[in-house]
Amino acid sequence: MSAPSVEVRVQLELLAKQGRITPCERITQLNPWGIFVFGSNLAGRHGKGAAKDAVTFFDAEHGKGVGLVGQSYALPTKDDNLKPLPLAEIQRHVDTLLDLAASDPDHQYVVTRVGCGLAGYTPTDIAGLFFSWGELPVNVCLPEEFWRVKLESGAEVDGRVKNKVDQLEVAPLDFGDGDILDINHYLSSEYDDVSVAN
Repeated sequence: MSAPSVEVRVQLELLAKQGRITPCERITQLNPWGIFVFGSNLAGRHGKGAAKDAVTFFDAEHGKGVGLVGQSYALPTKDDNLKPLPLAEIQRHVDTLLDLAASDPDHQYVVTRVGCGLAGYTPTDIAGLFFSWGELPVNVCLPEEFWRVKLESGAEVDGRVKNKVDQLEVAPLDFGDGDILDINHYLSSEYDDVSVAN
């Protein structure tokens, strides 16, 4: 992915402050109310990647390839034979997860890059599955790459983020060499690019 625009960076920063972005470093512990959502296979063979971490750190069980176990949630992206599931089938599993999250506001669902590792899909393929559900429950965290797909498409994340971006006022950046970047000037809708001017 290329560098995000200023508006996308601002929206990502707001999402991070709201706790809506999954940490990009390896996750080995969560708060007691956190649920580690990992890409799994229907056979429940959790031997690699985030699935292995789910067993090691969050009580996932071998043989259980779908749903909530301990402090983990297995979201299938591969079949019993470890072949990638069709996106339409993954969509059903994403919908089930989001239905659960919406009905369970006491837990935070921390979604890893499901489907983007061993299953071979891209963030663009998978992000759309989450955002097609509707307004994402506020207790669901997604990887930054998923949010970027949504934001770079020009779609609003939700009204709360858009309103904060509209109200945002950022101090001009002085690069010390006479170059000053006034981000507020470029956050208006009449500008698509950000450039530095003397």
